Amino acid sequence: MTGNERLKKIAILSGIVLFIMALLSLTVPENQFWKQEKDIKNEQDEQQLNQEPTLPISPTNPETIPVFPTDVWSKIPKVAGSIVYEELRNSDYTAILFEKEPLGKNPNIILEDLAVDRCIKITLEGSSASSYNGKIYRVRGLELFQNQIPTPSPSPIPTPTKEASTITPTLTITPTLTVTPIPSIPSDPIISASLQTDELSTVLTIWLDRTYVYEQREDEFYYYVLLRRPKDIYSKIVVIDAGHGGRDSGTYSKDYSYWEKDINLNVLLELKKLLDAQEEIKVYYTRTEDRRLTLNQRVNLANDLEADLFLSIHCNSNPSTSVHGTEVLFNEKQDSIQGFNSRKFALICAEEVCAQFGLTNRGIIPRSSNVHIIGAAKMPVALIEMAYMTNRSDLKVLVNPERQSAAALGIYHAVLKAYEQLKMEES
Repeated sequence: MTGNERLKKIAILSGIVLFIMALLSLTVPENQFWKQEKDIKNEQDEQQLNQEPTLPISPTNPETIPVFPTDVWSKIPKVAGSIVYEELRNSDYTAILFEKEPLGKNPNIILEDLAVDRCIKITLEGSSASSYNGKIYRVRGLELFQNQIPTPSPSPIPTPTKEASTITPTLTITPTLTVTPIPSIPSDPIISASLQTDELSTVLTIWLDRTYVYEQREDEFYYYVLLRRPKDIYSKIVVIDAGHGGRDSGTYSKDYSYWEKDINLNVLLELKKLLDAQEEIKVYYTRTEDRRLTLNQRVNLANDLEADLFLSIHCNSNPSTSVHGTEVLFNEKQDSIQGFNSRKFALICAEEVCAQFGLTNRGIIPRSSNVHIIGAAKMPVALIEMAYMTNRSDLKVLVNPERQSAAALGIYHAVLKAYEQLKMEES
């Protein structure tokens, strides 16, 4: 092999080597980058699969922030000398303290009791509300603690319960959340809280484990909001429910001109005028507006309050347009209860409503098995089906404002008579 041939062969081999190195310099980083991107994507996919679903903001899943600092009584400035303190330290109910600001620059405090939602809204309003700098404490007896929010997890969507109507109500059931109890403070009634501030106000919204009654106190240094059990405040409690509401229209007239939800609410509002004048009876209403509620919200309110009576107002329907009159549904599972029970309450309601409303008394019907609010109620319960919207003559009565007032008067008399019967049974 000549020298020129050797040099030529070396040059060719060198070129091949350089070409291979150039390819490697291009392909290896690309492969490494691709592998890195793939690893990142795999990691992101795994995190997404392991991540719990984002839950909508709702009364069962509010945005929460720690608005209650951990402390002890002795570290709450100036509270030990208060008359309210003596009441609090000897009680077992929860109190929320809003520290007042110096120089009298204190906002107005407004309390809104959202009983059916197990919620209390505390609004600070006024020129200084948006810049409120006072501390907020929560106390129970001799304990002062931080609001420890448990991690909620979705529970199965409940099966809709058909109400007393041959036309299935339109119910949209939203998922509820199961809240883990707080082990360190099992008596704490507060599940969660949120604090919102805008230019005009500061709003503290508190969700509770059940329905409470709030009381307001005030001294030189603090506003106090006390949460107490209803039976500690009121000797007589009634819950009145206007069936259906919002997207849940209930039954309706043949031409869709009239909806059950509206008639039920009209009668409740007339009844409210009568019952609110009774100072001895505390009345809670599940709704006083066109609002949709779940069946659990309705019956839970009555059970939470340990109400004496639970009464729900409805209209009826039937495939046969000839069926007419008033009937009352009751919980036959209470028949074994000695004393005043659901059957006795239903009989009173049927008698008193028909006396005022003027329609045929169709009697009382046991319906604990397929009407949830009846079967789950822990007190005497009656569901009044005032009349049939599928019957022409009944419908004329139902949509007449004067007859709606008459139905309300009949229910009012039934409540008063039920309390008379309760008193006789207890004596």
